[in-house]
Amino acid sequence: MRMEENKKTFILPSIDMLPTSEEAVLAYEREGGHLSLPDVFETDLLAGNQQLQKLRSDNFNAAYPSFDVIFHCLVNGNCYPFKEGLQYFIDVTSWLNPN
Repeated sequence: MRMEENKKTFILPSIDMLPTSEEAVLAYEREGGHLSLPDVFETDLLAGNQQLQKLRSDNFNAAYPSFDVIFHCLVNGNCYPFKEGLQYFIDVTSWLNPN
């Protein structure tokens, strides 16, 4: 019964009325807010080498054949499988790096 009482709909504003990302950031910062900018990612160590990229992909897919478990854990507050998979991807890239 309580869910029925809380069910409400409303009209969303027109897309033209919403600020751009840049305008929203400026407005937020003018009000004293502070945003952390993401770190810049490096380039792919295997860029330009399709054979090594395929080998990395095959290795990763063998270890993590489905993203379902990682996704399920992540949305339920368990980030360990995601971190583990990301670290594995980084490690495979490092192992295959010819430089």
